[in-house]
Amino acid sequence: MAGKKIKIFNQKGFTMLELIVSLFIIGMISTRVLSNYTSGRRQAEHKIAVQRLSSDIRFMQNNTLGLVSNEKTGTIPPGGWGIHADISSSTRHYVFFTDEDGEHDFDASEEYKVVKLPGDIAIDSISVKGAASDWTSIIFFPPDPSTYINGTTTSIAEISIREPVSGDMAKVLVNPYGLIDIIE
Repeated sequence: MAGKKIKIFNQKGFTMLELIVSLFIIGMISTRVLSNYTSGRRQAEHKIAVQRLSSDIRFMQNNTLGLVSNEKTGTIPPGGWGIHADISSSTRHYVFFTDEDGEHDFDASEEYKVVKLPGDIAIDSISVKGAASDWTSIIFFPPDPSTYINGTTTSIAEISIREPVSGDMAKVLVNPYGLIDIIE
């Protein structure tokens, strides 16, 4: 028995194949979690942009109701407060403005603040009275406030906001009575 070698099979640890399979499974799970995270972040940015536009329209309406003065001029705008969006110049922002001349329309000199949309979110389309348009001005005229959309009190404005990667779309509607609705 002196010439026989005894082999001990009491091995500890993992084989190379087990380690490779384990790393592959961990990698697949990590990839799935990361892709879900980025998709969820984009969807959240889209919802936030839609809610912010809706909230900003309400803010302009409240500024008109509260007879808030324009900090730049120190006066209450005679034509009220409004929001202007123009997709022919930029789909990435919209403008707060004060209707200083009371014409129920946006003039570049009346710009109060530019609001940029987050990430890749963009204004996809605008329609007024159901017809496609490159722009819209929504103005709340004091003291009621009356709602002027592109200069008339009988229009309905629809601003569509799209998230480009997933194609998610939501619409912000403003009717002649100043009611603001979101359709997702």
